[in-house]
Amino acid sequence: MRSVVVYLKNTEKPAVEAVVSSFAKHFPGEKWIYPVTGDPTLWIRFYDEYQSELEPEEMPDLVKALGQVPDVALIADVSGRIKGEKEARMFVEQLLTVFPGVAQDDYGDHYWSLEEINAGSMPQGLHFFDTQGWYDREMKGRE
Repeated sequence: MRSVVVYLKNTEKPAVEAVVSSFAKHFPGEKWIYPVTGDPTLWIRFYDEYQSELEPEEMPDLVKALGQVPDVALIADVSGRIKGEKEARMFVEQLLTVFPGVAQDDYGDHYWSLEEINAGSMPQGLHFFDTQGWYDREMKGRE
């Protein structure tokens, strides 16, 4: 399963919970699924353990990109049954249009601003959540 993490500042969990609950189905234990009806494509939760899961050299880069240690972090696991670009982007846009923050996908170590995502930036040769671009690059490297 692929994931997208959103790191937010200047907010608290209750405010973030309200926003996520506006577009995803809430479950006990601070968990959500998207979409509200039909087959789930995103499994969303608060990502409180991000500091213990980041490599030591990654934290300074996150703090630099965000301007501080995150106040709140969320992770969305994206179903392998779908491409996921549209859903991952929707998840990030829903949060970063309301709260200041950055996002990170599984395809690089770049911390994305909403402006970069919307502009189609390719800071490491890939767009945001660029599954196909990553796959193509990996296959080319094996030739």
